[in-house]
Amino acid sequence: MSLDGRVVVIGGGVIGCAAALALARSGARVTLLERDAIAAGASRAAAGMLAPLSESEEPGCMASAGLEALALHKRSAQTLEEIAGISIGATLAGTFMLARDEKQAEALRRRLEWQRELDRSIALLEGDELDRAVPGLGEGFLAGLHYPAEMQVDARSYTIALARAAAAAGAEVIQGTPGDRPDRRQAVRQGGPQP
Repeated sequence: MSLDGRVVVIGGGVIGCAAALALARSGARVTLLERDAIAAGASRAAAGMLAPLSESEEPGCMASAGLEALALHKRSAQTLEEIAGISIGATLAGTFMLARDEKQAEALRRRLEWQRELDRSIALLEGDELDRAVPGLGEGFLAGLHYPAEMQVDARSYTIALARAAAAAGAEVIQGTPGDRPDRRQAVRQGGPQP
């Protein structure tokens, strides 16, 4: 797909930088505007969790799409780091959901029933098995669901890497501009949405 017009992406957080990269790779002429610095806002403080199942309360398209996105991320992360010239701080240790009482442990067992259909590596750990898997966890935990395929990235580094990759793909990245408040006349002249 080739896009002929100029596309302006407003906001240099993880979503804006990912959008600019995807658009630039598709052939669009992209300008990414950030009022401060890339990853200066919420993307600087985000946890960077890539945890589609531990963050899914029920089966459905969000859990499935999240797993597809995680798989895509794992396939493309090394290339992103090479293009950007920085590490995204990926850790592949997986995630845990923990239960302190029997009610919470039963909720984990119910989650496991549907989540095992999507990822066979998920395991319910209890007692000594949980203590061995998470040394130093401390007292008071009855059970834990381990999601070994889930991971975390350094959100700030990941966002910066996306912006660098977008620039390498041809996007113009402009920082320190109040692009989030474009002049109304300019937006109308460029065919943008009107308030």
